[in-house]
Amino acid sequence: MKEFAYQRATEVRDALVAANGGARYLGGGTNLVDLMKNGVEAPTRLVDVRFLPLDGVSEAPDGGLVIGATTTNSWSRHCAATHPSDMAVAMAAFDAVVRYETLDGAGEIPLSEFYPPVGDTPERETALPPGALITAVVLPGSAVSPWSRYRKVRERASYAFANVSIAAGLDVHDGLVRSARIALGGVASRPWRARTAEDLLREGPATPDRFRAAADAELSAAEPLPHNGYKVTLARNLIVAVLTELAEETRA
Repeated sequence: MKEFAYQRATEVRDALVAANGGARYLGGGTNLVDLMKNGVEAPTRLVDVRFLPLDGVSEAPDGGLVIGATTTNSWSRHCAATHPSDMAVAMAAFDAVVRYETLDGAGEIPLSEFYPPVGDTPERETALPPGALITAVVLPGSAVSPWSRYRKVRERASYAFANVSIAAGLDVHDGLVRSARIALGGVASRPWRARTAEDLLREGPATPDRFRAAADAELSAAEPLPHNGYKVTLARNLIVAVLTELAEETRA
């Protein structure tokens, strides 16, 4: 690992200035430190942003939530996520928007566009412009579902990463689905929003048969690799099981 300078930032502007030119932000640091050890990343300076005044959750004007960038999972006792990839899947289901700052000003990126597709730039993990600092994640009030759930399936409980995970929300009235939100994790290079299934469910009966048909439609174009075809079946079963549970809760 090459030598580097370390600087702790306590204001957003200070962090942006310090990170201008060959520096990287240090938040949790797990991935960055591993990349530095392996020589993939070689920043001249690490700017520690863990102490920026960006923690906490507040209500947005539309009834949604604004989650500060330094807010930890432990902030809320209702949060069941144990790894950032879990959180990204849940946020993808509810139309989260990432807010960021640069020296040129502020910007926003929908989470659906935040993770670039697999291509010729594998070193780019996000669509953030160079030097951008995430300041918050916004969950729109219009995306709130009366009933929602997150579930992941792992090979064993000690593993953090999911084989397949699902974040789902359901709004049911008089036995008909008003709206559905479904995002899958562990099946693609970024959280997969199941919009085909969502569209098929809308205005239809909230029944297991309907949920199964929606899952089949969503996964009909799946292209698993030679050794992970089981994920298609696992994803289908998760969609049906979680939506069925949510539908039963609406009738309780």
